[in-house]
Amino acid sequence: MEEQNTLANGTPASVQIFWTKDYGMFRFLKGNRDLNEGKIKRIMRSVEDGLEFFRYCPIMVSKDAFVIDGQHRFYVCKKLGLNVYYVIVPDFTLRQVAEMNNNASKWKDKDYLNCYIDVGIEHYKVLAGFIETYQVNIGIASSLLDYGKVRGGGGRDNFRDGLFKVNYYDQAVRLMDKVADFSGYCEGYNSRNFIQAVEVLLDSPEYRHQEMLDKLKLHSLVIENRSSHKDYLQHLEDLFNFKNSKRRRIY
Repeated sequence: MEEQNTLANGTPASVQIFWTKDYGMFRFLKGNRDLNEGKIKRIMRSVEDGLEFFRYCPIMVSKDAFVIDGQHRFYVCKKLGLNVYYVIVPDFTLRQVAEMNNNASKWKDKDYLNCYIDVGIEHYKVLAGFIETYQVNIGIASSLLDYGKVRGGGGRDNFRDGLFKVNYYDQAVRLMDKVADFSGYCEGYNSRNFIQAVEVLLDSPEYRHQEMLDKLKLHSLVIENRSSHKDYLQHLEDLFNFKNSKRRRIY
């Protein structure tokens, strides 16, 4: 009696497998891990040895044609002129696509930034320009632009989900222009603690920005690095009062 093939007794899936040679229809995310040349060569050798398995192992793509899984198989098909077999996963968010593409190691904020710039989200392009102009990290820049403060919101999930918004551009530029005035006097001028200290000073009616800059220049003063914004505030007030006969509070 022949052994019954139980594999054929499963329920057929409703997922459709498509194929194409239009390689240009697929998209890849910036920040995706580099192709592994060794893996490509192994796949190509298998094909050359007669093992063409692509129809049984289709690549996964999002509804926007971003490759979720299978970039090495896609590359080999394109290089050899073979059909690309693929399935569409319609309910993947762009963040899930990013994480799936990089399941070997956790994405960094810069990878998410590049990802959303790549798909044309204007807010992330503005963020990248702000970072380049003022030489601050992504966390500082996104807090200033989204929430209007250097420590704001806790919106890292929003940033990674593609929901970051530029809400306080002019305000952030005004602050960072003032911060940049200290670049010649403070090595850590673009640190979160220093920026927060300047943020406090600018909110104080007692602070005079040009007077502070004049004092630093006149006496060749240097702002030393401090471990907190409160320590920076105390240090800046000390420098502001250098050689003053009467101490003035500036925050």
